[in-house]
Amino acid sequence: MENIKISTLEEFIKVMGELSEVRWYFRGESKDYGESKNLASGYRWIKANNKVFMDLLNLRKEFFREVGSKLSLKEIENFIAYSQHHGLPTELLDITLNPLVALYFACESNSGKDGYVYLFNNTPYNMLSDIKNNFRDIGQFYYSPYRNLTEKIFSQDIAQQKIWFRWHENTENNLQRELLEQENEYVYELFNESDMTCIRQEFKTSLQKLRANDPYKLDIERMCTYCRTLPNSDIVSQRKIYIAMIFRLMRATNGEFFPTLKYLLVRPTIVFDRMKNQQGDFIYQLNTSMGDDVGLFQPIIPAKTIKIPAERKEEIMKQLNLIGINKKFIYSDDDSIAEYLKNNYRDSFSKLMNPYI
Repeated sequence: MENIKISTLEEFIKVMGELSEVRWYFRGESKDYGESKNLASGYRWIKANNKVFMDLLNLRKEFFREVGSKLSLKEIENFIAYSQHHGLPTELLDITLNPLVALYFACESNSGKDGYVYLFNNTPYNMLSDIKNNFRDIGQFYYSPYRNLTEKIFSQDIAQQKIWFRWHENTENNLQRELLEQENEYVYELFNESDMTCIRQEFKTSLQKLRANDPYKLDIERMCTYCRTLPNSDIVSQRKIYIAMIFRLMRATNGEFFPTLKYLLVRPTIVFDRMKNQQGDFIYQLNTSMGDDVGLFQPIIPAKTIKIPAERKEEIMKQLNLIGINKKFIYSDDDSIAEYLKNNYRDSFSKLMNPYI
């Protein structure tokens, strides 16, 4: 993963110009959150409050019970995005098509910390790029060829607004699609589209590239040894362990050695007001939980990272404000507009009334 450092808005725009041949999604974070970087708010909530995945689903259910009676049919249809829009923790990770919006989020808070803009390859399927890359799609997102993902995740049945990441008891090594549970069709396609069906060979190659004393390598080797003790018929347990190892190895190597599991790109069927200016979409971040546990979260690893030094944040925010990228623009709700005006009021009433004095 390439890292780039910028100190001014001008430098940032120049970098964007240099990278313009590739289509990108962007995400801004105002500091390095470590293990929680690029982690959906719902999973941060689970970790911070000692909860399990089912608690997150019940939280959304309770929110709907409180507000559902006043929502339109379209808001109900897109309730998981509506929840995210209003600050409820969900499995969705905000991303944007507008790099300046991401830069704003990277600079708006944590003034003493470096900010980061993460870039995700939004290149759709392209035969020429596949040929150049040994028939592997270079884009990081999964575009379902079978059905619209929103039909599943934005269901009016709130209980269905989830994607389970589990395997059928009879799943075979080659991940036959017809043997997967109906809810797992997306996960199956993610593996196929990500070229991850040859899991064992990928592990052999990747483990060789890790340092001998790397704790992740030792951990994964122990898990591989344990897998060999399982009976061949226990495919479910083997698959769960492999998935866990995939996530650990991806995080350990920052996606360098193991092919990254593609990200489920989610687009609501309507655009909420705040999303219009933010030009926002979402990643549905997968979780290995069976519901009654925490599970492991799919690592979201950018193709490139742009670093903004802490001491340059304030100046860049001023520069963004000059071109209209500010709190009033980003959030566009009445409370945000009022706060922006309060903090940026520069007029003088007496001068307005007596301009020639």
